[in-house]
Amino acid sequence: MMMRRILLGLSLAICVVGQTSAQTPGFSALEGRSIVSDYEEEVLSKRSGSFNNKWHDELYFSTKGRIFHRLSMDNGRRGDHRNRDSVSEEDGSNDGQGAAFRWIGNGVMREWTNRRGIRLRQSILVYPSADGYSCKASVERNGRSGNARVIRENCRVVLGNVLSK
Repeated sequence: MMMRRILLGLSLAICVVGQTSAQTPGFSALEGRSIVSDYEEEVLSKRSGSFNNKWHDELYFSTKGRIFHRLSMDNGRRGDHRNRDSVSEEDGSNDGQGAAFRWIGNGVMREWTNRRGIRLRQSILVYPSADGYSCKASVERNGRSGNARVIRENCRVVLGNVLSK
């Protein structure tokens, strides 16, 4: 009876340890995978009223520790469309092309200050799921010119390099 309790306790301990490590996948778990994220927000600005921004991000996690990122963004205030590619190194440095994503322990993040002096932080957090991994995208603002409301957020982790297409 005592031996059964000890074995049961060990089994539970192993399960808990396994679940804890699975809850926060590391960079190496995403090597050879990509994230595709669509994010739409309504920005509520005191100066220029409300407008919608649409973000489309594609990221690839290389086996060499780099994050390749392709951004496509429609800015509702100015009515323009932007595309940008960047590469970040494993140490968090980037290729000089502006704000590149860096690994933050349970996902990726990038920060920058826009033309109006507002500090933005874009994050994509990754979680284990029945299909492998799932993700959630967000954009935060720290400034005086207003807030934003999420209209739509869709994020998925896929096997392979979506940027090679």
